[in-house]
Amino acid sequence: MQIALKAYFNDLNTTLDLLKPAVVYNMDEVAIFFELSNDYTLEVKGTKIVGKWSSGKEKVRVTLIITAASTGHLLPPFLFFKCSKPRDKTFKDIPPKEDVTFKDDEMKKIIRRSQVSTCQNYTGWNNKRIMEKFYIPFYVKYTNPNSLLIFDNHGSHISDNTISILKENNIEHLPLAPNTTPICQPVDVGIGCVIKAKIKRYFEEWLIDKYDNDPEFIKKHPKKKNKYIFKSPDKALIIKWVVQAYEEIDKKTIIGSKL
Repeated sequence: MQIALKAYFNDLNTTLDLLKPAVVYNMDEVAIFFELSNDYTLEVKGTKIVGKWSSGKEKVRVTLIITAASTGHLLPPFLFFKCSKPRDKTFKDIPPKEDVTFKDDEMKKIIRRSQVSTCQNYTGWNNKRIMEKFYIPFYVKYTNPNSLLIFDNHGSHISDNTISILKENNIEHLPLAPNTTPICQPVDVGIGCVIKAKIKRYFEEWLIDKYDNDPEFIKKHPKKKNKYIFKSPDKALIIKWVVQAYEEIDKKTIIGSKL
């Protein structure tokens, strides 16, 4: 580990001296699950039998790509959702509709104001196609041309196609040393956890409000005793929470992550 870290920082210092970028960007994915953890549930105080809450979709995730700049600001949110697979067994790996659109005027205003970017695939995980078709054009649109992009060694980041398209767009980049993300990736260490905690708080507050005011919100599981099912938040609400978390995070927190 120490040898890998030393080699990485030598490469980083050499790259910075050579390129002299105006801004250094760090991108990383954050997985968000809208479930109560196994340590928590929701019930009226004094109830003798406490049930477990679940949406029934414990493995369904929303992925948020956070890109932070050394100047102390964040690029607009970039998130993608998991869409349902068609019943036809011959379906392709790419959904017929990769974009996420809204007819609601309020959501259109929020998206325009926040410049949030969205897409969807069958897994909810980042992959080469999302990097090539969606993230790289997004990065080019919102970043300083004289910049350096730092990312970890996820397969979607360092695939031959991704690296080729980065070079085609003149995007200078530097992968982290393997297995060093918890030590030297600012977004992972100091920013992603803050944004994720904010979104989790909004979700829990939403659950409590629904529990108190919507009698149809939670239902007993048809087969499992002491288990309750609730409907997961929709895409529009999730986007609102992500935008709110971005608006609440301050420049001091971003700079304090030592980007």
